[in-house]
Order: sequence, then C-alpha cells, then structure tokens
Amino acid sequence: MYKNLHIYELNDMAFMEEVVVMVVMEVWDIPWEVLDRKFTHEDWSSIKSDAPFGKAPWIEYNGKKLAESAAICRYLSRKYGLAGKDDWEQAQVDALFDLYKDFGTVVQPYFMVMFGRQQGDKVKTY
Repeated sequence: MYKNLHIYELNDMAFMEEVVVMVVMEVWDIPWEVLDRKFTHEDWSSIKSDAPFGKAPWIEYNGKKLAESAAICRYLSRKYGLAGKDDWEQAQVDALFDLYKDFGTVVQPYFMVMFGRQQGDKVKTY
C-alpha cells in the first residue's frame, strides 16, 4: 500500500492535478490512503520543507517520495502493468493522460465555483 498521498488544496491548479492522481489510483484499484488532506496555509509552511520540490501532490512508498502528478501517474501505470505493452500503446496511454489533464484545465473554473473554492456564478462560468 502506498503509505501516503499528500494533498495541499490551497493551490487551485494543484487541486486538479491531485484529482488526476486520485482518479488513477481509484480506477486501477491501487491501494492507498490519504495521510494529509487539506493542509491549511499554516500547516503548509511547516510541511513544505518535507515535500519534494516544495509542492504537492506527492506519494510516499517504501520510504521514498515522488512528486508531480504526471510522474506519479506514469510510475503507477508502469508498476501495475497499465502503461501499455509496446511503444504504441504507451504513447496512447500518454495521449489519454494528457487529454485528461487538458480537460481538467478547461473545466477547472467551473468546478472551482461548484465546490466553493472560488466565488462566481456556475451558469456563467459554464
């Protein structure tokens, strides 16, 4: 089991990247637990020095830390045999991951309002 999935929810872009990692782990039924969720701004100042590159999300496994959502997803897909059987399938998996991230960027403003992370009108934002 992946000991920790560290999430810092004050960074709006990181929120979408963290969702990508959580979706990958859930869809592929990868055992994990969230250790730190919704760090407060005050918490983050003391935790940041432990974070690889000083940012979240990151996972910890066997005492090692890995940051960056795309790197985490690529690592997990290779480890669990989900990255594709050959170069072509691997490229298709990469393309789908990039498409998902692009989609997240487009819908992010709507979800930020919908989940109360920003003020605004959901209908106008959509």
